[in-house]
Amino acid sequence: MKITKIESFPVKLQFKEPFIIANISNYDMYYIIVKLTTDEGIIGYGEAIPAWEVTGETQFSVIDVINHFCEPKKSGFNLIGQSINTLEEVHNLFTKIIPQGHLAIIAKAPSAKAALEGAILDALGKKHNKPVYKLFNGKSKSIPVNKVIGIYPIEESLKRVQNAINSNVSIIKLKVGIPNIGNLPDFKRDIELIKSAHKLIRDSGKKIKLVADANQGFITPEKTIEICNQIEGCLDWLEQPIYSEDKTGFKKIKENCNIKLMADESIHSFYDAKFLLESGSIDYINLKIMKTGGLFEALRIADLAAIYKVPCQMGSMLENVIGCAHSIHTYLSHPNIVTAELSSFTRLKECIGSGVTLNNNQTVSITENSGLGVEVNDSEIQKFLITEDDSITFQQTKGGFNVKRNS
Repeated sequence: MKITKIESFPVKLQFKEPFIIANISNYDMYYIIVKLTTDEGIIGYGEAIPAWEVTGETQFSVIDVINHFCEPKKSGFNLIGQSINTLEEVHNLFTKIIPQGHLAIIAKAPSAKAALEGAILDALGKKHNKPVYKLFNGKSKSIPVNKVIGIYPIEESLKRVQNAINSNVSIIKLKVGIPNIGNLPDFKRDIELIKSAHKLIRDSGKKIKLVADANQGFITPEKTIEICNQIEGCLDWLEQPIYSEDKTGFKKIKENCNIKLMADESIHSFYDAKFLLESGSIDYINLKIMKTGGLFEALRIADLAAIYKVPCQMGSMLENVIGCAHSIHTYLSHPNIVTAELSSFTRLKECIGSGVTLNNNQTVSITENSGLGVEVNDSEIQKFLITEDDSITFQQTKGGFNVKRNS
């Protein structure tokens, strides 16, 4: 089976409500839907999320990268005509066949690579009449829902915590990391919220884990240590409190606090993970295919983490259904990926694709259909298609940037 055509479609989907975290406020989300056609008439779909604040990509830079590898006049290489009959061929395509000088281009565009990989794996699974995770000898397992609560005033956040407790979710994640909210100075809001949420869970008698994600918002190890010493015993883990560039900061925190740490934005590649694992400074890794460039690299990191007995989580960058499916198959493909945040599609007013389902706010399920297991109607893509004229406004705020797209 050979690739005969690759198409990229920029789309915009709206959230049901704004989703606010430490470094950005999202009102809607830009995606690239990739449609791949083969000489056997099989069609595969992939999805990219060009999250500039994480991967440094924009929607149209993703399209440029994909086009680069489909136009030999630009790259001297063409994905069109490449064989994708086996996992080995697919893996080699991204590691050996693409000319060495051009691997750097795709390495700097991880969501573009993830979208191409997703479309190829979708087609490969359909060819062999297997779900993608079974191509990797994965096993079906429950996909419990983690409730992620954005940044709101304390009263609203605690109301949402109580609703999550009543829904019997397995993990509640509090987004934190914006100072001086309301009348509370510094990170007082975060400290009070974590303590109060911990009490609500404890009083409920339910076995629900409480975690917090600062999305780099605590900035320094010193500030993180100050905060952690005030919330000791309240969290099961704290995720990415410091800037991703601070490779030694996690170790400083571990040496001065009794708290488990999860790395997210600090880990994009196998070598990022290797540094932090060898230093013994992290307890968990949050994998995201849009950071790692897809399933293959995510599984490679999970393999390494297993050696150090560090479990992984399959995280989300607010994927639509297609991207969620890609992440679900990654989760199902490795025993060391033990938790998941894969219900982000439920934040969208409308989705592109079907096949992933939220069940009673407790678990996420996916069909056992071949490939990624999703059905995509091209009319859905056309409905949400945008042009380069669709403007993006970046407004600096105290906590980072407010991104508002105007169409």
